[in-house]
Formats: sequence, structure tokens, C-alpha cells
Amino acid sequence: MATEELGEEGFEPVGLQDPQSNPIADRRTDDGLRRQYEEIKARLAAIVESSTDAIVSKTLDGVIQSWNAAAERLFGYTADEAVGKSITLIVPPERLDEEHTILDRLHRGERIESLDTVRLAKDGHRLDISVTISPIRDDAGRIIGASKIARDVSERKRVENAVREQGHMMRHVAEAALTIHSSGSVHSVLRVVAKEAKRILGALHAVSILTVLDNRAAADGKCPFSEVQSPWREHGIPSVLDPFCAEVCRTNRPLRLTRAEMESHPAWRKSNGDEHQRAPQRSWLAAPFVSREGKNLGLVQAADKIDGEFSENDEAALVQLGHLGSVAIENARLYSELSDQDRRKDEFIALLAHELRNPLAPLRNGLEVIRLADGDEAAVGEARAMMERQLGHMVRLIDDLLDISRINQNKLELRRTHVLLDDVIRSAVEIARPAITAAGHELSLLLPSGPVHLFSDFTRLAQVLSNLLTNSAKYTRRGGHIWLTAQSQGPWVTIVVRDNGIGIPAEALSKIFNMFSQVDRGADRAAGGLGIGLSLVKGLVEMHGGTVEATSAGPGKGSTFTVRLRSEQDVADVSAEGSADESAREFLAKRRILVVDDNRDAALSLAMVFRLEGHEVRFAYDGAEAVEVAEEFRPQVILMDMGMPRLNGYEATRRIREQPWGKSVRIIALTGWGQAGDKARSLAAGCNGHLVKPVNMHELETLLKDPSPA
Repeated sequence: MATEELGEEGFEPVGLQDPQSNPIADRRTDDGLRRQYEEIKARLAAIVESSTDAIVSKTLDGVIQSWNAAAERLFGYTADEAVGKSITLIVPPERLDEEHTILDRLHRGERIESLDTVRLAKDGHRLDISVTISPIRDDAGRIIGASKIARDVSERKRVENAVREQGHMMRHVAEAALTIHSSGSVHSVLRVVAKEAKRILGALHAVSILTVLDNRAAADGKCPFSEVQSPWREHGIPSVLDPFCAEVCRTNRPLRLTRAEMESHPAWRKSNGDEHQRAPQRSWLAAPFVSREGKNLGLVQAADKIDGEFSENDEAALVQLGHLGSVAIENARLYSELSDQDRRKDEFIALLAHELRNPLAPLRNGLEVIRLADGDEAAVGEARAMMERQLGHMVRLIDDLLDISRINQNKLELRRTHVLLDDVIRSAVEIARPAITAAGHELSLLLPSGPVHLFSDFTRLAQVLSNLLTNSAKYTRRGGHIWLTAQSQGPWVTIVVRDNGIGIPAEALSKIFNMFSQVDRGADRAAGGLGIGLSLVKGLVEMHGGTVEATSAGPGKGSTFTVRLRSEQDVADVSAEGSADESAREFLAKRRILVVDDNRDAALSLAMVFRLEGHEVRFAYDGAEAVEVAEEFRPQVILMDMGMPRLNGYEATRRIREQPWGKSVRIIALTGWGQAGDKARSLAAGCNGHLVKPVNMHELETLLKDPSPA
């Protein structure tokens, strides 16, 4: 019933009818199936033929049955050449066992998915392919052959291999980083970079070149370091490579060249045959050393890769080695400079201790002489003069240290006035004369015939010239000769201090003015000094807008120091100043003076000096006590230390100034702090003057002669 209903609806289920019942229908059905089969077969053939993948069929014994157009393009064999042949036609000899394994798996009915393998093309080159192989069955389900779809994956393999190779190289570079950075000196860094470049790149030659020279570098402008076993270490780098090295250093970019590219360069054609024999035979690669500021430091180069030519990955690896080398070179140079500075600092501290102890011994001896003199005025006077000289030496030593510190911090101020060069020179000679006379030297002066005017700090300029004269006196053997000449040339004044002393080595000239720098002068080092005098000279001259230069023909051939300063032209003669101090009113006797200092010995000794001069003196040991004593004593003058416990000198001065009687008191700061900011702070607190310990009694008396409080 259901069948009849389906027939009425036009959906007759043909496959369920008895084939004997309708012969016409049977023929019609066979023809249709045959046409359908042919259509399907044609479509499949078209698909196979137009496929971009090679599609091949073979029997179970490996005989090729079909070979599409893509297979022809991939393997180079035409269908006529391939069909009927064994599939081993395209299998490399070392892969025959792989083909036997594939056939065995096909016999078992296995499908092989995306197998990466290698096959041979007709021209003999090898192909990286990925194949999928499926068994072919007949109507009865028996396996009668196999179909293979092959795709060219050479590019993918190339990329994968390149990435793998790059990763491998970068791991080697990362391993090399620790070795490079732990090399220590610049020279060691260069050697290690060359060695690692040769190892990582697989090159016959590797050389590092430093183009930024230090005192230890080669004088010809190159400082090359090869890996130890490189033939270039014995024979030298071929000059034919110079233009290529120059390009890398000029552009700060890597350069990779084949032999043919090098031979096309004009410099190559002009070079001789020997250079060609030692030049790279295959390829050459270089990467720059570049500083943090982008300046070229040199380069690392490699030549003649053992396996083929240098690749992009080789270039990337060498660039990384160049970067590591650049950082290590700069770090090594900085470390060397810091080590030198640290060494010079230690030497400076040792010298400072020595120089400070030297005057302490005669000072202590002088005290003992005074104690034992027992009324011998001549002995006491001689001891006192000696002690004053030694104390002056200590004060100058400490002043020089402070001046250097102020110059380095830009806190030193020049007090410029109109001065005559002749006066400055004579003052400098007067300061240096004891050292010159003690060494038995002859001093010759050659000065301009007319007046030369300068707008300078008289004291500081005299300090510059006296330091140069004293330096010559120290480092000239006894009985030597010192010349000081000056001449005016247009807007410039040139002052030259020359001696026939022990001279300066050439390598020391560039750093003779550096802080903590001393030239090793052997036994002559006993001449003394901290090695800061010339640094102070340079700082003061440059503050005046001038220059100073040191020259020497070498050890034993004397030294010359040349100072150039701007002159002041067309100025009126300036009368000598300083007479105001001479004409000032004499210091009034029996003044009431309060000495305030937390150092009891300093306070008591200064009070003793004033009492011996006839003044009435009290003292206090901190700021709070100073305010109390001043309230009771009502001093005319207060010498106030600034750094004290309980209440410092600044606050004590302010409190005294707040009192009606305190407004007329003359308060002078007497302290160990002497920077410009310290002076400004004491004046702001209400002090009338500021003196630095140890006090110069002449300066103190000058301040005390002025009775005005402000």
C-alpha cells in the first residue's frame, strides 16, 4: 500500500523493483550510470590535471601509473618519462628504505598523512616535499595501489631552517655575552669578540679593530686584535680591505660582500697580487662598534666562512656581537678611568697626610724650643718665625684644597679689578722667591717695556704664576735656571714660565692638569706637593677666560708652561689701592672683646693674644652661653664661631642683634666654613665680616679698625 502511494506521488523507488520485470528500464539505468561514471571520471581527471600539487598513482610494487602536470613541473619528468617507471626514479639513494616502509604500510591499508621527506628532481637537485599517500582499492575492497599527493615545501623548510639557525646563533651570542663582558680591559674585549665571531660564524679569520685610541693603542690609527690562531695575526690585515672597513666605520652600518663584489671595487684592482692572496677568498662581513653617543669606536670583521658564504643570520649575529663589544669596550674604558682615579685618589690622600705632617713636626719642635728657651729672646724669635712659616704652609695647603673644590663646584668668585701685569708678576715672584732661593736656582725675568693692563683678580692671578714658579723650583735640580717672560700681542697677553728641570714624559702631558694626577718623577717625587697646584692653575686661568698649556721635549729636557690672558687696552692708569688700610684709624686700646668658640683651645689662645695686646676679653663655648655673657659683658666686638652645639652662631648673632645694646656691636664670623654661601649666610644673620680659620691676624685687625657695626 505504501509503495503504491509513493508511485502515485511520482517517487517510484526504482532500486526496489525487480530487475526482471522491466528490461527497457534496466538498459536506461545502465546507460545513465555509465554516463554519470564517465562524467565523474572526467571531472576527477580535470581536477587532478589542474591541481597545483603533484598527484601520482602507483602500484603496490612501486610502478608509476599516473603523473599529472604538477608532477611534471615539480620533478621535471614528463608523464611519458615517468609512467611505467619505478617510483624510485625520484627517491634519493639514502631514502630507499623509507620508500620500502611506505609500501609496507600501504599493503596494510594504512594512510600516510603529511610526511616531510626529500625527493630528487630530474636535474639532480633535491626537493623538500610533504606527501600524503592513500591506498587504492578495487570493487571488492582489495588494495591494488596508492595515490600520492606531493607539495613543495622548500620555502617553508628554508624559513624554518633560517629561524632555527638564527635561534642557534643567538644562543651562541647570548653565551658569548658573559665572556665578553667579563673580559676586563679594552684589549681583552677586542680579542674575545674576535674569537667569538670566528667560532659562532665558522670563519677562518676574525679581527677586531679599535679606531678610538687611548694611550696604549697603536700609533698608526689602528689597534687590531685577531683571534689567536688566525693567519692574519701573523701577516697583518690586508690593506685591500681598508676602504670597506672605512665605510663600516663611517656609516656605522654592517657590510657583507662576496669575493666578486670586493673585486669590483677600484681599490682592489689597484692593489698588488700579494694583497689579493691574503684577502678573503670567498666572502667578508663586518659590523661596527658604536658608542652610546652614536660615535664609531671601531669594528669587528670576519672572512672566509668555512661552509659557504655569510648569510643574513651571520650578519645579524655579528651585529649583536658588535653591540656587545661596544658596551664592553666603553665599560672597560670607564672602569679603567675609575681605577686610575681611585689609584690617584689613594696616592693623593697619602701625599696629603705626608704634607700635613711635615709642618706639624717643626711646629711641635718650636713649642718645645719656646718652653726650654728660658728667656732666650733670640731662640724664641727664631722658633716663632719658623712656626709662622710652617703654619703659613699648612694654611696655603688647605686653601688650595678648598679652592679646587670651589672651582669644581663653580662656587669660586673672582674679584676683578684694574691691575698692572708687572705688579701681578712681582707679587708672584715674591711668593715663590723662598722656594727658588732655597733650591739655589737663578730666575730671569723679561717683561714688556710699557704697562700692560688687565681686568683680573690680582690675588688669584698672582697665585697662578707663583704656583707655576714654585712648580719649576720643585722639579728643577739644584742650581737650575727658571725663566719668566711676558709679552703683549694685540688683545692677548702671553706669560711663559720655563725651566731646565727634569721635564715631563710625552704620555703625561695630556693629563698634567688633571685633579689627583701626578707625573711619576722617580726620586724627584720627594720634592713634595699634592699634585693639585697645576689643576688649580688651569681652573683659575680658565675662569679668567684664558688658556694654559704645558710642553716638554721629554725627561731631562725641562718644561714650559704658557698662560694666555686677555689684556685690557685703553684704560687709564690705576693708582695703587690698599692705602685705606694704612690710613685707617689705629685700633683702640682696651676694647671689650668676646671670643665664642666650642673649641676651648682655640678660644683660650685667641683670648690670650688679645689680652697681651691690652684688651679686655671674655669667652664662651656655645651660642647660648655667648648670648648670656654678651648680655652681662656688653662687648664692643664679638668673634663668633658658626658651628656650635646648643645654639649655633647664626642664631646667637640674631638674638644679640635683637637687643638694643646689640645693634652697635661689631660681630665677625670666625669659622672653618668658607664657601660663598657660608659668607652670605653669616652676613644675613647680622655679622659685619667673615673670616676663615686659621685667622690671619692682619685681616682681623683690619676689620677691627673699623668701629662701625655695619
